[in-house]
Amino acid sequence: MKYALSRISVSLLVLGVAAGCGGDEQEQRDTREARSATEELSSMARVEGRVAVASFPSAPTGVDAIDELGRKVNAPLAADGAFALALDDDHHYRLDLLTPAGVVPVAFARGDRLEKALRIDSDHQLVTLGAVRYHARRPDAGVVVRTGAPTDPPACVDGLVAAGTAACVEEAVLACQPGFRAGPDDSDDPIPSLAADVADPAQPFALPERNAPKDAIDCES
Repeated sequence: MKYALSRISVSLLVLGVAAGCGGDEQEQRDTREARSATEELSSMARVEGRVAVASFPSAPTGVDAIDELGRKVNAPLAADGAFALALDDDHHYRLDLLTPAGVVPVAFARGDRLEKALRIDSDHQLVTLGAVRYHARRPDAGVVVRTGAPTDPPACVDGLVAAGTAACVEEAVLACQPGFRAGPDDSDDPIPSLAADVADPAQPFALPERNAPKDAIDCES
């Protein structure tokens, strides 16, 4: 009887060790997968901004980035309206703000056009949009883009030209995430275009504080 109990105890010990090892292996596998996912996200381009929620008639709850193939990446809004999207490079995206009343497209002022295309050229690229504000339609006075020229208005104040009625945005800045530097994009691969990349100026849209870049960039370590 004593021998039988000892044999049972040894068997249980072996099973316990095996289970422990199995658990350790699973934990290590989960850790590797999590690390791989984190590294993948950290190598992607990043688009960040802050929705000026109070400017919208219906508070947005999130933002979708949709590429030329219809693939979608979603980011929820933080309590202060901040959002961040991790996106693959070599694509054009449009950004849609999701509200209970429907989708409001994000538009970028380029000449007389309100374009929806956001160009992502490189991994580790950083696009900072600043405050994103609602407009029921294009202002009658238009949209002024500050480029650093002597004829620029003094400043944009809450998305408007100071003491004026024109909307106001800052020109885009090509930038990379910390630890990387911007260089010329020497790739010959064309980036597919969006099917419909112009916002209707007579319909609601959201205008960011800073334009998205149109020029190519390559972020290098």
